[in-house]
Parts: sequence; structure tokens; C-alpha cells
Amino acid sequence: MANEDIILSVNNLETVYITGKNHSVKAVDNVSFAIRKGEFFGLAGESGCGKSTLVLSLLNLVPPPGKIRKGEIVYYGWGDPVNILTLKRERLRRYRWEQVSMVFQAAQSALNPVAKIKDHFLDTAMAHGLRRRREIYRRALKLLNMVRLDKSVLDAYPHQLSGGMKQRVIIALSLLLNPKILILDEPTSALDLVTQKYILDMVREIGENLGLTVIFVTHDLSLLAGMMDRIGIMYAGKMVEIAPVEDIFYNPHHPYTSGLMKAIPSLVGDISTVKSIPGDVPNLVNPPPGCRFAPRCPYATDVCRTVEPKLERVDGDKYVACHRWRELELSIKA
Repeated sequence: MANEDIILSVNNLETVYITGKNHSVKAVDNVSFAIRKGEFFGLAGESGCGKSTLVLSLLNLVPPPGKIRKGEIVYYGWGDPVNILTLKRERLRRYRWEQVSMVFQAAQSALNPVAKIKDHFLDTAMAHGLRRRREIYRRALKLLNMVRLDKSVLDAYPHQLSGGMKQRVIIALSLLLNPKILILDEPTSALDLVTQKYILDMVREIGENLGLTVIFVTHDLSLLAGMMDRIGIMYAGKMVEIAPVEDIFYNPHHPYTSGLMKAIPSLVGDISTVKSIPGDVPNLVNPPPGCRFAPRCPYATDVCRTVEPKLERVDGDKYVACHRWRELELSIKA
């Protein structure tokens, strides 16, 4: 991946939650990856694997008792590369909404129930130095139209909107200051399947039209199939595989990725072939030695249980952290 194509890179990032004196949980453990300009990048894995903590780290917004303990997050959107972990307060504030914006989990609750939708747009714009109300409202109306809402929404209160409408308002609000990167953390988890598909298609269309880089976080891999360019798979705080979407779905190299694929029900196949991954996610207070997936992996050997695998390049854009990937022929049908 050429440097001129990169908009954000993460290098050896470690984010922990302090659980007591001399005790901590590594929610993000030595994670490295890079994202291209205009790319749609999916981040997937079971609940508790560190996805949300990772994207909060990208904004240097990890809440206490969380702390970014080491590593760097380099942003290239300002021209010269900048490690956002070194930014002073005001420039970090500008980075967070003007350069990178985020739609959080259960984002509908982010709307003030006693404020009209137009006031949310106005307050956000004015907090970042914009003062021309007419221009702000014009921009808000344009964005609402992009998410397929009409101008009547501006005069509505949040309780007058459906869940899907509120989610679309939040997406429009996140685009108000023309960010270069949009992060969506489980944006459709509280919505029905039809509305989920509607919003996913809409996000892809908006992203392509505006030239956005999109990072989409989910525990449901099936949501990423027709939307992402590449997918990163996380397990127990580690990045275990990164690959183009076709390879993740049809040619996985990590046993965990293969297990996730087998756990997705097919619309046309026999539902009895669906298999869950046996065992439990490890306790990150005291993670197992070696590969963290080894206790659940049917292919694990002694080296897997004792030596931690490094994320290495398979070829092209494919990376995997598995000692045995060269000898395994994983199949989503097996």
C-alpha cells in the first residue's frame, strides 16, 4: 500500500482499561493496520473483541478508566502526517468532527429530546466556528435530502421520528462539517432487517458520492458482504486477519475467520450446516499464552499454545496472524 494512498495508519496500538492497582485489561493489544483514502473498511468480530475501543482510540476518545498506553495513530488528511495522540486540545477537537466523525452505538439516544432537529445542526456548526444560520440550514437540508429525509424533519423533535429516521439524522449530522473519514459503530443494531439494508445502501451511496473513507464496525459479518472493500477481523483484542472482502468470505486464512463464516446462516443452504465456534472468548484479564484463539481452534498445535503469532502478509492486501496458515486449506463449507 503506497503511502500517498493512506489516510490513517495505526501502529502497535495498545489501549487498556485499568481494573485495579497494578491490573489492567488490554482491550486493544498491539494492533497495526492502515486505511486508504476513499476506502470502505469493515471491522468485525465477536462482542467484546475490542472493536469499539479501537475506533474510540482513533479519535483519542477512550473513556476512563481506559487509556491508550502505547503506539501511534497517524492521520494524513492535513497533508503532513500527524500522530493524533500528540495533538493539543483545540486541534484535537477540530480533528474529531471536521476531519473524522463518528456515529456511536445506539446513536439515537445522542439526540436532545427537547431540541428540534434543526437546533442540533445549528449547535454543532456554531460550536465549530460557523455563524451564518442560513448557510447552516441550507447545508443541513442538503444532507437530510442525501439521507432521504425532507425539510419537515428540521422542525421535528426526536420523539416524532422513527428509529430509522433518527439514525439517518445522526448520519447527516455527522457529515455537517465535511469530514474525510466517517466511523460507524454498530449503526444498525437497533433496527429491523429491512431498515438495516436501506441504511447500509444509503451509506455506501453517500460515501461514494462524497469521496468519504468509511470505517464500519459490526459483529455481524453478513452486513459487510456487499458494502466493504476490505475487512479486518478482531479476536480478544488482536487483529487476526485483514483481507479484501471476497477473500474474507470465500478464502479465509485464519481459523477464526473460517469459523465466523460457518456460523452465518445461508438463505438457500441447509440450516443444519451452520456451526457455532466451540468454547468461550478468553478472559482478557489473564489471556492464554500463544495464540489467543488456540483454546478454541481445531488446528492448534504446541507452537500455537506457546508462541504468539504475528500479523504477516500473505500476498497483496491479505494479512493473517496464524502459525499454520500456509499448510491449512480452510473452507467455509467444511
